[in-house]
Formats: sequence, structure tokens, C-alpha cells
Amino acid sequence: MIRSRVRLAVTAGRGRCCNRRSGTGRRAARNDSAENEGGAAESLWSAVLAYPDGARIAIGANMLRAKSLGAFVDQTVRVLHAAGFDLADASRAADTLLGLVLGAAVERQSAPTWDAAQAEQARTQFPTTIAGFEACRQQGDDALRSFRYSIDILIHGLVALRQESHSAR
Repeated sequence: MIRSRVRLAVTAGRGRCCNRRSGTGRRAARNDSAENEGGAAESLWSAVLAYPDGARIAIGANMLRAKSLGAFVDQTVRVLHAAGFDLADASRAADTLLGLVLGAAVERQSAPTWDAAQAEQARTQFPTTIAGFEACRQQGDDALRSFRYSIDILIHGLVALRQESHSAR
């Protein structure tokens, strides 16, 4: 029960991301799978990625100027609080989710393209990390799948925290 409530909180509001540049409330262009599967977090991630440097711009925005970011956080806090998190924990979780979404978008938009020499240098300096990246690619990972995995980690963590706080009572 709590897992479905937390998942609802993190994925609520499918397709409600506004066009950040215009502020008009029009939906930003995004991947159809984001609309159908990922909910608000994935829609926001896709909307930010729809603009060159969109992630860096969004990170520097405040919720009064970037109303869609404010609405995203406010809705997340509201739903988590309704799911039984106290208001402070719901707010922390919403901030964490926003940081995850925008951080993943920054990472995606600033990913380097390496030539063969740079790839070999990275493999030499960071062999375990590069091997991990390669293992993910072999399993069919792409940016969207990795993003969804990150969201799942957050959801499972929130569920565990919620269950822990209830068992302590």
C-alpha cells in the first residue's frame, strides 16, 4: 500500500510539465513514453532536455519564476504528505526528486563525446566505472532506462523510510 502511494507521489501529474521558456502552461515537447510511463518526474526530465542547456537554466531558476518547477515540487509535497509523510520529510523528498531530475538532465546534456585516445585514458584511470558503463550498455541501458532506475531507487528508499518511521511508533 505505501509503495503504491509513494510511486503515485513521485509519478503523479503525468504530462503536466509546462513549457519553461514561455511560462504559458503549454506542454513541452517530450518523448511519448515519458507521457505514458514515467509520470511527472519523467515528463519534467524530458521537457528540460527538449531545450539546449535547459537543465542548466532550470537549475538556476527559482519556483516563482519557473512556475512549472514550483508546481512540480508543490504537488510532490502534497501527495507525499497525503501518503503519510510529515510535511518536513515530504518537502525533503520533493527537493531530492527535483535534484535527481535536474541532475540527470544536466548529466545527459553535458555528456562528453570522447575520441579513441580519451576513451582509453578514461578506461585506464577509471576501469571499474567504465566497465560498469559498458555492462549497462550491454544490458540495453540508455538514458531513459537509467533515469527510471534512479527514480525506482528513490521510490524504494522513500518506502523504506516511511515503513521505518511507522514501525518506530
